[in-house]
Amino acid sequence: MPVPDPEDVPALPPVEAADRTIRNQRDPGWPPWAWIGIWAGLWAVAGLGIASKTSHPWEPVVAGLTFLSMLGSFLVLLTRLEQRPVRRLRLGDELRAYPTGRFQPADIRAVHLSPDPEEDYVEGQLPFPVCLVTVENKRGRKLRLVASVGDAARLREWAELRGIAVIDPEGYSTGGAREKLS
Repeated sequence: MPVPDPEDVPALPPVEAADRTIRNQRDPGWPPWAWIGIWAGLWAVAGLGIASKTSHPWEPVVAGLTFLSMLGSFLVLLTRLEQRPVRRLRLGDELRAYPTGRFQPADIRAVHLSPDPEEDYVEGQLPFPVCLVTVENKRGRKLRLVASVGDAARLREWAELRGIAVIDPEGYSTGGAREKLS
């Protein structure tokens, strides 16, 4: 099989030639299924305890209040799980957020880059500067992760090629913040 001449191979834009996966540099915590399992286990124990201690005439009232409490706590749990950071983003024709889902560029309102809010509190500094990346979709959902400034630059280039607004007042993706962080 002949080797192609390097001059005949079309050059890819830098964002397309680089690794297209941006990994979260901080552990986002337990997976959602673990939190839902813990919630279900706690309510199973609580439900059995409540049912065994309730006298006969009050059973329907206590069962209704228990159900409303379970439903309310489940909605709070789902809201908290929705706000969890994503594990990674994959750049391509669409943005894939793991484990959240896929987003078309037309569905993304803006990409925000800002200082890492936990940088001063986390022990064991990473060997490279990081920033907080927030991808805001048009329905108001925000995907968050902590990325290296190099990954932020690739995300900026990807977003600009697709007409997505990039809000980076401190210059994390252009090198302006790199000198401050290094």
